[in-house]
Amino acid sequence: MTQSSEQGFLTLPTGEKTDVCLDLFTTNPHRTYDAATDKTSIWLPYTNVGTGDYSLVILANFGTVITFKAVDPGDGRPFIKTSGTDKYLEVAGDYRGIDMVIGQDYDMTVDLPKLYKYNVANKQVTNDDVSSLIIHRLKVKTGLSGPVDYKISITGLNDWTNTVSVTQPNQYQLNNVNMQASSTHVVPIFQRNENLAIRIIGNTPFPVSLLGLDWEGKLNQRFYRRG
Repeated sequence: MTQSSEQGFLTLPTGEKTDVCLDLFTTNPHRTYDAATDKTSIWLPYTNVGTGDYSLVILANFGTVITFKAVDPGDGRPFIKTSGTDKYLEVAGDYRGIDMVIGQDYDMTVDLPKLYKYNVANKQVTNDDVSSLIIHRLKVKTGLSGPVDYKISITGLNDWTNTVSVTQPNQYQLNNVNMQASSTHVVPIFQRNENLAIRIIGNTPFPVSLLGLDWEGKLNQRFYRRG
């Protein structure tokens, strides 16, 4: 499953292209700069603004993402402002002539099914739901992707989220998009499969491409004999 596009506005250093995953996104919107305040106003190409969050992706700074609320939240976070009937964002600094994308956020979520050891025989697949299985870790293979969250829910414990950042400080080129063409995410679990629920979340403007996954763990067949 992939959200990436072979032809898009974003380009990785390795040559792959993709688009952002934003609703109603537009590239290089009109902007004006006020030298007195050192702020840039970035104008939306539409006046009908929904209630969700909006993101501004600035490509000149490693794909910096600034999230704006649709209305003033009253807590100091940036929000979309109004001038007459026009809508605009205001950011500190001079961003004239810099590539950027703006659009409305949405999340991608994938709930994994219960994980079992399976057997293939006579073109049939059967799950071993009798043996005791403790899953130690997941290894998720991804294609062209941005950051990914793995929400782990364990019966009787508080949920926790493991965020896999795409690139490490010594693995990327400056002023490039925060994505990799391929990667393997190792997610620690250490829990019995029957007590476990896993949700994969993409909640950034960058795509998430899931190619497959493996699990590692301890299987105890409890000395049962199966026909």
